[in-house]
Amino acid sequence: MGTISRLIFEVFKVLLNSVFCLLGQRLWTVVSGILVLTASTSGQNLSTIGSSDPVRLGGSVSARAVLYSANEIRNRREPFSWVLGGSLNLNVYDVDLPFSFTYSEQERDFSQPFNQFGASPSWQWLRGHVGYRALTFSPYTLAGHQFLGGAVEGNPGLFRFGLMYGRLRRAVEEDTSTSRFVLPAYARTGYALRAGVGNSSSYVDLILLKAKDDPSSLRRAPMHSLVLPGENLVLGLSGTAEVVSGLRVTLDAAVSDYARDQRAREVEADGGMAAGVIEGMQASRSSTQYYGAVKAAVAWSRPRFGITGTYHRVDPDYQSMGAYYMANDLQSVAIAPRVVLLDGALRINGTVTYRHDNLQNKKRATTHRLMPVVALSIMPAPRWGVDVQYTDVFTSQTAGYASLGDSTRIDQRNPMISVMPRYTFTTGGAMHAVMLGAMHMRYVDNNPATARYARSNSTNLNLGYTVTLSAQQLSLTAAGNTTRLENAGGVYRNSGVSLTASKSLLAQSLRLNAGATYSFQGAGRTVTASAGASYALRQRHNFSAQSTLVSSSAGYYAQDMYSELTLVLGYAYTF
Repeated sequence: MGTISRLIFEVFKVLLNSVFCLLGQRLWTVVSGILVLTASTSGQNLSTIGSSDPVRLGGSVSARAVLYSANEIRNRREPFSWVLGGSLNLNVYDVDLPFSFTYSEQERDFSQPFNQFGASPSWQWLRGHVGYRALTFSPYTLAGHQFLGGAVEGNPGLFRFGLMYGRLRRAVEEDTSTSRFVLPAYARTGYALRAGVGNSSSYVDLILLKAKDDPSSLRRAPMHSLVLPGENLVLGLSGTAEVVSGLRVTLDAAVSDYARDQRAREVEADGGMAAGVIEGMQASRSSTQYYGAVKAAVAWSRPRFGITGTYHRVDPDYQSMGAYYMANDLQSVAIAPRVVLLDGALRINGTVTYRHDNLQNKKRATTHRLMPVVALSIMPAPRWGVDVQYTDVFTSQTAGYASLGDSTRIDQRNPMISVMPRYTFTTGGAMHAVMLGAMHMRYVDNNPATARYARSNSTNLNLGYTVTLSAQQLSLTAAGNTTRLENAGGVYRNSGVSLTASKSLLAQSLRLNAGATYSFQGAGRTVTASAGASYALRQRHNFSAQSTLVSSSAGYYAQDMYSELTLVLGYAYTF
């Protein structure tokens, strides 16, 4: 396995060296490179010259201001804030050059960038990315992480590829001079390469991600936080294909070489199968850990029947610098059948999932969960129908590396059932809709030592009615809800009613809305009132204003009555 892995790595390295030697320079080099590429490719589309405008600009820009004040409590946001944003698209001979930006005074309060600018030009099968962008190559490698840099993706015929390079995180200095603690961070850069065959519905991709922190990006090493400069290499495989008609197979797998401290001494790799897959691609250190992750699914689908089987496993502490967060230390198996009966009037969906943790026996106890879900949708007539859902979570524990006492052993279940009937009808020029929702949930503790303190149940009922008058362009909604919670501490009730209205005037160029909500819980009362308007001028300009007043004697922030007033003003221009 090591020889094959080294061969793959060498192929990746040749491709990366030829591309990232350019991308690793200043950002303007990336921008100019992509613009040159789009300019050269647009020159090939000569058929559009003379038949359409060579340059077209479209998009929108917006501005929003928020004013806030509070009485009898401390402000929960700034008294005044503003945001500017825009989405622009420049088309040059059918080459799209979309740009987006966000700019706000809130940048001062964020340790990572709030103000963001980016563009994603495209031409036929080729798309570029410049500035602040976020890409996903697979769930366990590059998975939606934002970066500042450049990227390119393409699908020319059977071949698929993707390439990115950029800053994944900027440096944040440790600051102990203020009361607000800010977690320090080293600057992090990385690149990722995806190469495969297929299209968006059937493909096989091989993915490589390499990222590392810059130890010199902080003026001084953190003294009060255990933050170390790490480095990470991830090799992933992702694919999906319809093997035969109705049968689809999907696979996402990856192995991760994660060194928590890149300054640690080098050692011989010893990480089992995961280490064998990526052996030699990155120096193994005393702080290195090797992880694996896999998710595989097989789905059989027919118009009236289907079933999906899924296997999921993520090693403890699995991490990728290309993903913000990833659940780990889990292994699960799930079966999800579905069936359609009575010409679609009855639809039944079900899922049964078994999951457990402690894959490497490093915890004192192993937690097991069995989670059945059954959902029924009954619609015997277009006017009315009922949705019913039942879920349960059975949780139990067995001993891990140490014995487990009966008094602390978890043995519980959490059943829940919900019923939601609905009915719609018309009278004259009015459309009526009535919806009722009922939900009952219990927490059952089967451990005799803790049962009397933990058991609880809650019931929620809500009723809503909406009438829409099309000729008057008026809509009214009235709703009410009540919740009852019972546990060892007693019985608690929370109820409320609301009324909302919306109205269109001046050929729908002026839209008005208003609403009020009254809720009470024990001795506390909360009243919320809102009103707003939006006006569209010549289909290009849009002005909006929305105000909300909250007056309450309930909640954590005050014993007595307090109030908050928020006013949001907005303007948008579309061209």
